[in-house]
Amino acid sequence: RRLVAYQSDAYAQRFRDLVAMAPASLREDVAAGLYKLMAYKDEYEVARLHLSTAEGVTKTFEGKTSLSFHLAPPILPGRDADGRPKKREFGAWIVPVFRALAMMKFLRGTPFDPFGWMADRKDERRLLARFEDDMRRFLPGSTPQTEALVKELARLPLSIKGYGMIKHQAMLAAQTRRADLLDQLGSDTGLYAHAAQ
Repeated sequence: RRLVAYQSDAYAQRFRDLVAMAPASLREDVAAGLYKLMAYKDEYEVARLHLSTAEGVTKTFEGKTSLSFHLAPPILPGRDADGRPKKREFGAWIVPVFRALAMMKFLRGTPFDPFGWMADRKDERRLLARFEDDMRRFLPGSTPQTEALVKELARLPLSIKGYGMIKHQAMLAAQTRRADLLDQLGSDTGLYAHAAQ
């Protein structure tokens, strides 16, 4: 349901199909790692979540309410002391912008995505594609001897947290660990070479 709300029925089916490839002992791990990569917080999702919050406020509280949102749009100039995009306060006037952005989620990942050119978005798409490739490669040949390594590989996306520079550093650390795991899986007593035959 969350991935349908995030993107579409087809996107949710993509999730189901990959998770179904995993043996029962690894299914939750694959689901957790895959969901983390498929439901990244881009502009469309942030808009949808803020819109949901705004609608919840009007349903929960009576009388006059005042909404404000603290956002750090990377397309606006200005950086904080750590070099991250500067946070700004936006009033309720931005709710219609959220509504428009949330409705544009069908552009996500297409050549027409106005945010798709950003480095963060390219990295997120690359991480997802790499994860799917890794799982298709290693899940079918998973054995009791390699299960712990495949499990760690499946859960590796959970270590990628934060936004901007913080997320980028976590991605680099995960990339280094992934290379180690792939090396172990590729050379681990030749199990995958044998499975490929």
